[in-house]
Amino acid sequence: MIKKISFSRTVGSAKVQGKYNGSVIIDPKYKFLIIPGFANSIRYLPHGKGTCTYKDGQIYKGKWKKGKRHGKGKLNWSNGDIYLGDWKNDKPNGKGKFFFKQGFQDIKKSDSYIGQVNDWLRHGRGTYTWVKQRMKYIGNWKNDKRHGYGEYKEGDSIYKGQWKDDKRWGKGKIIIKKQHSISGNFRHTDLKGKVTMDFWKPVQITYDIKARKYVGNIHNETFQPHGRGVYIFKNRKVVIGTWNNGKLLDGKTYHKKFISYWKNGEIFKTKIIKKVV
Repeated sequence: MIKKISFSRTVGSAKVQGKYNGSVIIDPKYKFLIIPGFANSIRYLPHGKGTCTYKDGQIYKGKWKKGKRHGKGKLNWSNGDIYLGDWKNDKPNGKGKFFFKQGFQDIKKSDSYIGQVNDWLRHGRGTYTWVKQRMKYIGNWKNDKRHGYGEYKEGDSIYKGQWKDDKRWGKGKIIIKKQHSISGNFRHTDLKGKVTMDFWKPVQITYDIKARKYVGNIHNETFQPHGRGVYIFKNRKVVIGTWNNGKLLDGKTYHKKFISYWKNGEIFKTKIIKKVV
């Protein structure tokens, strides 16, 4: 049956009153208390399809089951936020779409989350898009935080790898401006231990040496070689040594048939070699 009734939802220990219009059933708890001739003794529950408008400005339109939002439905908040998707036991559960007021122009241009939801929280596989900031995350979530494998794009850079508690954590790779990549073991904004940097085009290391790959330690702020590291070109080691924020301190450079030895940032000896390593 279709009826207009007063109905409330529980928020913590409080109740928010509302007006419901749609399909209803008689509350099973009250059906044995019906007094013939007294309509007010009957209590109805939303059941089926209907719309409830609450005093705090929220509007829910969709499916209900015995007084709880259950099935497909849409919730509008008074601030402009929207949720579209699955409901279970009065909460978003399953697959859903959140559209947020921040950056909101229309559904196609708003900040959004599209994916799996568990009791209001992002949980499972999903995509979050920040329109104005040109950022997007596609991957796994746990209790509203990025967790597990995911791909995060920010401007011209992309991170592909592991996350933990909303932080880059574990093995991953950053691709920067489609020019080079950094692979290693991430700890949020830092990299621990050795990394591998691959360059799309050869980079100039010294005036006569180029390289396409670096393997070693780097500076966590500048991402320049820092500590022990090796530059490689065409599967050959061309520079081996110790670095200080991109500057070679001690080591060896290989160029054609020559090997140069470095100390304190300068070449102190060069000799001819028969075979280039």
